[in-house]
Amino acid sequence: FIPEEKYKVMLNDRLTKYRYNLLISTSEMEEYQSYMEEYPAIIALLKSKFDLAKEEKYRCLGRITAVQNILGECLDT
Repeated sequence: FIPEEKYKVMLNDRLTKYRYNLLISTSEMEEYQSYMEEYPAIIALLKSKFDLAKEEKYRCLGRITAVQNILGECLDT
């Protein structure tokens, strides 16, 4: 059994990690988008990389939402 305060610290650490990952994947998407607009000839090369970064962004958003929901439950008790 993990004490509630330690649990909250662990969850907040995870939340911070997921927020950084969200920033990274969003920036990666923006960079690929920029190159696709600037160099249309390489869209085929970059599209799959853009899509992977987009998927990672949505995974991060889902993880952030889950941790925030768990933290909200901890705070309500």
